[in-house]
Amino acid sequence: MMNKLLLLFITIINVIEMLNGQINNVYDRQLFWKKTDPKNYDFRIPPKTDQNEMEIGLKLLHFGPVDEKKSQYTVLIHVYTIWNDQRLSISNQTADNSTDQKSYLDVDWSDIVRIWRPSIHFSNAVPFTTDILNDKLPGQISGTIRSDGRVSLIKKTELTASCKFNIKFYPMDKQQCSIEIESSSLTTKNLQLFWLDKQPIDIPDNFKWANFDLKNLSTHSGQINYHDNGPFKRLAATFELRRHMTYHLFNVYLPSTLFVISSWSSFWIHIPAAPARVALVLTTMLTHVTSTKAIHDQIPRTKFISSLDIWIIMCTMFIFAAIIEYSTANYFYTKPARIQDKALQRRRRQSQQPQQPHSSLDMNNNNRPESSASNKSSNMALFGYYWHDTWTKILPPFKNDENFNAKKVALEIDRRSRYIFPITFLLFNIFYWTILAIYSDQIE
Repeated sequence: MMNKLLLLFITIINVIEMLNGQINNVYDRQLFWKKTDPKNYDFRIPPKTDQNEMEIGLKLLHFGPVDEKKSQYTVLIHVYTIWNDQRLSISNQTADNSTDQKSYLDVDWSDIVRIWRPSIHFSNAVPFTTDILNDKLPGQISGTIRSDGRVSLIKKTELTASCKFNIKFYPMDKQQCSIEIESSSLTTKNLQLFWLDKQPIDIPDNFKWANFDLKNLSTHSGQINYHDNGPFKRLAATFELRRHMTYHLFNVYLPSTLFVISSWSSFWIHIPAAPARVALVLTTMLTHVTSTKAIHDQIPRTKFISSLDIWIIMCTMFIFAAIIEYSTANYFYTKPARIQDKALQRRRRQSQQPQQPHSSLDMNNNNRPESSASNKSSNMALFGYYWHDTWTKILPPFKNDENFNAKKVALEIDRRSRYIFPITFLLFNIFYWTILAIYSDQIE
């Protein structure tokens, strides 16, 4: 009889607790509002007086755009936050996985504002943002509260973070960008942050990294002090990215290479056709400078020379060398005509001078003008000899040519430029791409 009464009593107690929601795996909104009544629950006070623990995870939804000039990038993410608040539990027992009873309560922002939330923020956000779990940070927030007091919140938001881009080897560069989360007000004595044990960073299989490829992903944790305040816990997820070369090959390197090659076509144009050769090379130079300026506007200004700067400078020098080549060839080609013009002008001036009788003074000093003219002729002959000897050494085909003249020098300059320029540019490319491939993996 006593056993039956005891069993009946226990059954009645269980029914009463079920009706009031005080049974394991049962959590309704009415009970939640009762638990978070301001008379019994202060959302400004942490669950523990010390060592509150919080787990954090990230899921990347979209990456980009990347702004190298401002040294920042944008990423759309889900922030997972998990912590325990025993004041919200309704049972001292652990919830099971029963499917016929509800072990958690779905909550929205109207419910979340009633509970204590750890104050955390993105420490490398640009500009600085408010707390992640605050409604002032744009985004969507939702979560669940389990019957054992485990709070799980998910915040979907867009983060614009700073990243120190190293463009020394741009565009074959590797970059390290990170997402940093830090405690805002509680030091490590009151709040500890940890990454989720299983998959702290969730990246979908079809995730796109804008103009980059993901080479490595790592998570770190540490502490930071601000003068006399701290230490504060900080978590960091670092992405090692390598830039795609396809875009820059077709928009930077290929056009500039074609500009350099097009400047060589002037070597096949007849030297007297000055307007055609000058217009071709100058137009190529101006087009090259204009196109490279658009590329420079996309990257930040630095105190050092990047690999892209070296490429642009060398291409500009090759085009400029084509201009100098034509100036030199044109100088030698027109030199005989200039000498003939000067001789003709000299004879005209002499024929226009009237004949004057020689005075006694002229008779006494008649050797001086002749001596001066003789010295001038001697100097010109000496200069011509050295000029002839120098160019016959530079241009061996004319060494034994008795008809050696300046026009042949000009034509030989054009002929040799047709293969000297391409070979030099090819050697530069071999050297440039080899050095870039060896050192581009360095991250400073």
